[in-house]
Amino acid sequence: TVAASSSPSSHTHHPVMQPVGTSFERFKATFRDRRFGAIHTRTAPRNIDRGEYAQLLYSCCFYLLEESVENDGVEKFNLPKSIFAIFALYTLHQTNPLPMSPPTRQSTPRTKYGHLQEDALKEAWSVLPISREEQNLHRKSYKSPVRIDRKNYLLLLQLSDVCKAIVAHSDELSRHCGIAQDASYIIDKMIFTDNFFS
Repeated sequence: TVAASSSPSSHTHHPVMQPVGTSFERFKATFRDRRFGAIHTRTAPRNIDRGEYAQLLYSCCFYLLEESVENDGVEKFNLPKSIFAIFALYTLHQTNPLPMSPPTRQSTPRTKYGHLQEDALKEAWSVLPISREEQNLHRKSYKSPVRIDRKNYLLLLQLSDVCKAIVAHSDELSRHCGIAQDASYIIDKMIFTDNFFS
């Protein structure tokens, strides 16, 4: 029989913590090298609202997050799949090429006779969600917050807690420490950035 050694090893390995962002930087480099950002423009069907198409991409990331939860009596995350979903969501939102929506205007200035000023009228027309290019009218789209439901928001919070626990116990769980640290950072960035979620 083989007896397990009960004496502690004299060569205890303490993992060196990677700087925050190292794992995410690798993800972004792969995203960029594989030209995955083209999914925003090259794969979108014609005559589709680009803002709604972006929301579809985000919902696919949430689907991946939901699928990463394994349920064999107790719910637990498949960390590589969960973190991939989070990194993909954040990167897709950050690389969305749509312009930010213009600020809304309270009223359009008028002349002393009550007529609309021509420049102000042109500016007011420019913020309407309709554009004319090459004699065709089409709907303008703007970058908007990621739509998230309560279930996925709770999954994000739970995943953040799991990642923070891994970082806190980095001696035992060093294999996932760096990526968990980055995932926790990205989740916090999404949650605490104004207008990231709606």
